[in-house]
Amino acid sequence: MLKIRAEVIEQLFQVPFTWLTNFERRTKPLCLRTHDKEACDAIMYGSVARGIQKASLWPLTTSDKIQISIEEMVTVLKCIKIHSLQGPRGESVEWSHINCKTLNMYFGVSKILEAVGNPVLDCHRLHMKQQRGEVMEQ
Repeated sequence: MLKIRAEVIEQLFQVPFTWLTNFERRTKPLCLRTHDKEACDAIMYGSVARGIQKASLWPLTTSDKIQISIEEMVTVLKCIKIHSLQGPRGESVEWSHINCKTLNMYFGVSKILEAVGNPVLDCHRLHMKQQRGEVMEQ
């Protein structure tokens, strides 16, 4: 169970870590809009950084230092609200940054949780059956 916990925490940790690293390593903005690319990137980066900071996960170091449960980690990631740049009212679609929030914490977290392995081994199942008297001890 501890091995699976460590693996899941590592994968969950990679969701914001990878995204923030993408921002940090690029010299050009990730925002694909025509206007205010730098401001849009700064707002999105700050949204994620501030969200994990509030959960005491900042600065990001390594997943083995995370002391919260998987459930708490999932809650933290799902509660991060990613803000995007708001364009002036009445402006054309080219000013809109509504689609810049491409990071979907829910999607990434859900995919990780769907793939969590079962820590119960066959020897555990046999032991439980023996405890219930369903099989004779060998």
